[in-house]
Amino acid sequence: MKLVRKMVVLVLGALVLFALAPAVARADNVILANGEWAPYMSEKRKHFGVVSHIIKRAFAEEEVAIDYMFLPWKRGYEMAKKGDLEGTIVWSYTNERAKDFLYSDEVIFLETAIFYNKGTEFDWSTFEDLQGKKIGGIIGFAYNIDNLEKSGVVTIDRIAEPESNFKMLVNNRVDLVAEDLFVGREIIAKLSLADEISIHEKPMNRKSFHLIVGKKVAGAKVIITTFNQGLEKLKASGQYQQMINNVNDYRSDPD
Repeated sequence: MKLVRKMVVLVLGALVLFALAPAVARADNVILANGEWAPYMSEKRKHFGVVSHIIKRAFAEEEVAIDYMFLPWKRGYEMAKKGDLEGTIVWSYTNERAKDFLYSDEVIFLETAIFYNKGTEFDWSTFEDLQGKKIGGIIGFAYNIDNLEKSGVVTIDRIAEPESNFKMLVNNRVDLVAEDLFVGREIIAKLSLADEISIHEKPMNRKSFHLIVGKKVAGAKVIITTFNQGLEKLKASGQYQQMINNVNDYRSDPD
């Protein structure tokens, strides 16, 4: 009888390990959707930008190799949602996204600024002051003002490419542009629009950004836990802050 019990325990243990094996294996072969969002992420940057580098190094702390697939934002998001890729970087939290994705710990904390044409009178203190303004935004990005959009207080006209928003701004096709402060500055410099565009001193919002992994991915929790452990080590060692402080070192072409 004891022998039978031992055999049952061994069989059950083997079944549990078999069930967990795919999840553990997936954490050793992680493919993440990435996108163009310089200076933080770009296929044209060294290490694909500082955020891409942080995420890769965090996984490396746990001896996990990852690869990036650069895709349009919406496509990468949908592929990760379906489980065709392990995850996508980097996204802010929304209740809608949380239905389909697991969130990592904070990768970076950023500020969304409002850009406007020089020579035009613009000021704001509350979101009601933006009523009637056509604001350029990006498809798939959350500006944390969903209720104001739905009620019609704020209108965000979303397109695929951030640069196009700034071109439309100087051509008076949108009134304002909502974009990350440093991403916007990068685009303005690239397009030589510094004499035409101003940045309002009051930010639209400040929020954290994360690696997200689709709940349909086998081993999704393992991937998130593994990454969080590596990220914690990276921060504790001081390497994380050093990378953030040296964001300009990522301007050269990728290795």
